Amino acid sequence: MIRPGSFHLAGRIKLDEMVSATLPLEQINQAFDDMHHGEVIRSVILY
Repeated sequence: MIRPGSFHLAGRIKLDEMVSATLPLEQINQAFDDMHHGEVIRSVILY
């Protein structure tokens, strides 16, 4: 089984570059609005 985490650790996948925004859980609605308006591709929600 291939594990994406091992690719990230080996430097084969640059996950940090794939994240457009990091927001707290309280701003989850803003994250969806930004995505629907094409302002971000991928947001990470912190809880």
